[in-house]
Amino acid sequence: MAKNMYCFFCGNRTAKDSSLVNYSVPLCNECKNSKFADFYLKKKRAVYGSSYEINPPIRTITEETCEFCSKKYLTDSIFENFGFSKKVCTDCLQQFEINISLSNKYIKPIWRKRTYSVLL
Repeated sequence: MAKNMYCFFCGNRTAKDSSLVNYSVPLCNECKNSKFADFYLKKKRAVYGSSYEINPPIRTITEETCEFCSKKYLTDSIFENFGFSKKVCTDCLQQFEINISLSNKYIKPIWRKRTYSVLL
């Protein structure tokens, strides 16, 4: 383990190895004060933000309204709603605070049976 590591939040190489005593990811001193730091405390149990959906039908591409910026967007043909219970456009998904919040509060797990296709 290196003495200085890249901070999980800001990406600067200023996180000390001692941060791993309390956190599951390396955090610099500034980012330890972030409103998201508590999500990564060692003793914090990871949970899904929503209950499992079991074998739902494949969703078609639809037009939705982002719950963060109110912009209209099309859902993804493969990733559908990106695995979140909130509607989010790709622009907002790329914003750090929105992405961390979604990843820690709004994950929507889906279980589907595997399908196999046969190539002839």
